[in-house]
Amino acid sequence: MKKAFKILWIGMVIVILVVVIGLLVLYISAPKPLAPPDTIQSISDIDTYFEKLTTNQTPPALTVTVLKKGNPVYAKAFGYADGPQKRPAQVDTIYPWWSVTKVFTATAIMQLYEQEMLDIDDPVQDYLPYFDVTTKDGSPKTITIRHLLTHRSGLRDLMPEGLNWIRLAGQPKPNQTVFFREKFTGKFRILLFDPGTKARYTNVGYIALGAVIEAVSGQEYEAYIHEHILVPLALNDTTFIRPETLQRRTATGSNPIINLFTGLLWIFGDKDIFKTYVRETVNGRIWFNPLYIDYTPSTGLSGPSAEMARFAQAFLLGGGIQGERILKQTTVDEILVTYPLEELAESYNNVQNGIGWKVWKLNEQIVYGHGGGGPGFGALLAFIPERELVIAINANDTNINRDDLLRMLASFSWD
Repeated sequence: MKKAFKILWIGMVIVILVVVIGLLVLYISAPKPLAPPDTIQSISDIDTYFEKLTTNQTPPALTVTVLKKGNPVYAKAFGYADGPQKRPAQVDTIYPWWSVTKVFTATAIMQLYEQEMLDIDDPVQDYLPYFDVTTKDGSPKTITIRHLLTHRSGLRDLMPEGLNWIRLAGQPKPNQTVFFREKFTGKFRILLFDPGTKARYTNVGYIALGAVIEAVSGQEYEAYIHEHILVPLALNDTTFIRPETLQRRTATGSNPIINLFTGLLWIFGDKDIFKTYVRETVNGRIWFNPLYIDYTPSTGLSGPSAEMARFAQAFLLGGGIQGERILKQTTVDEILVTYPLEELAESYNNVQNGIGWKVWKLNEQIVYGHGGGGPGFGALLAFIPERELVIAINANDTNINRDDLLRMLASFSWD
């Protein structure tokens, strides 16, 4: 018996090692973006770099918008929104934003907070009675809405299960309350640490916030975001479900075959489902069919780069644009806490998690922003209040070097 157990244990270790080594090989072998130039002296230098990136297909397409004091000073597209079909990217090309959606969800929560329909220091269980969580030893714990907003809840993330919570265009969208209640079982109820003691990024917390929005507002999550954020800010092409007119303008998602994210999809995803995701494979790159994520409060929005930038501009202007206000100035001030610079990292990969927005520093200036990455697409939205600068980047590849792109664009004066 002991010998059989030992053989089983050794076998499990070998399998784990093979998976880890395989993922490491995929990461090392993945195509790497070209480094940006050391100095940027003109817009022509920026254009040249982006043209090299897209020619190298790292990523195949980029659409970039830069606002300075609310004015568009750069709005350009590079490469192919669909490589096999030779469809060029345009400035109005639509891209899924993935996790940039989280900032919209946090904004919705803060709107309800303004209206005194909830308090962000309330226990989540006040609004979702089934939201009971424990530590590993079974001790019950209380998570507040603020814990969810700032990724300090102790909830684990949704991988690898979340790799299968994807649907093709045309398949029905789940109601977020029903979806969350169905999925919030088993290990998702067991916390990794006590709420409030540390930070760990988790999509699960933002799915829960979507259910809170539905419970408090009486509207479906997507309908609430549309009515209270997208319409007031005139984000007319930003949607959760793309009609055919917008789908024709939407970039086709892609990933290299030799790629960490592709490897995760293949190893942990449902193989039959994975096959339906893939439209074709050309020259070592997978091109996906149009996809949607089931958990919309953390990942669901799509839109053009310019509208992503417009949303951030509303925060620079104290919560509104052209007389249409989505938040009060006092609420924006509460969201955009001014951190001491010495407490902030200099990389997007090691940020502070604020209320919706991530916070880091660049050239001794505070940056607020959020990235997004999912099947076939990557995004970054960032703004630097001290410079009244907004930068929005969308790409049809999951892996983009956010730090390099932001640093290069922010190094230019834009005056």
